[in-house]
Amino acid sequence: MLAMSFLSIRAVAQRAPGTYVPGETKVAIIPAVDASGEKREKTNIARCKVVMEAAVRQFHGHGFTIMNADVVTAAIKKLNVDMSDEEQRKRATMLSVGKEAGADLVVFVIITDADDTYVARAVNIKAWLLDVASEKAFLSARAQQGISNATSGLDLGHIDRALRMAVDDEFKEFLKPYKSGK
Repeated sequence: MLAMSFLSIRAVAQRAPGTYVPGETKVAIIPAVDASGEKREKTNIARCKVVMEAAVRQFHGHGFTIMNADVVTAAIKKLNVDMSDEEQRKRATMLSVGKEAGADLVVFVIITDADDTYVARAVNIKAWLLDVASEKAFLSARAQQGISNATSGLDLGHIDRALRMAVDDEFKEFLKPYKSGK
């Protein structure tokens, strides 16, 4: 009986970065939200897509199993979660989605600001990386900035590049112990 209690407690303890088995660790990536104030819906959708692709690339590139987006979306719908609502952007909400989806880790990113000036394109994001079993955070609304210097006012890819850089930098420390398959 004592051994069973010890194992139960140990299973709930947060694992340290570098102790996950990537191929056996399921990562639920909650759809990104653009809260930068951008008025154009098409631009918001495109930016969120870039963030999602960057997060998938990072975790998958380090061997983690990315949960099917349909499974994550079904969990979000079942729980009636709306991450575009600032009041719902809480650790408990994200963990609920992860549990419902059957994930080991949950990732969520919001774009908080995007400055598209002639000289430089800068974006700010906030990210969460949560361990579902222990309900602990590796990242909790941690801010990160991505900057892409512009050489021409006509190059529209700089915001996308800045977003990818911000996402890459945000998860770099957690993913460092895992070999990249890139």
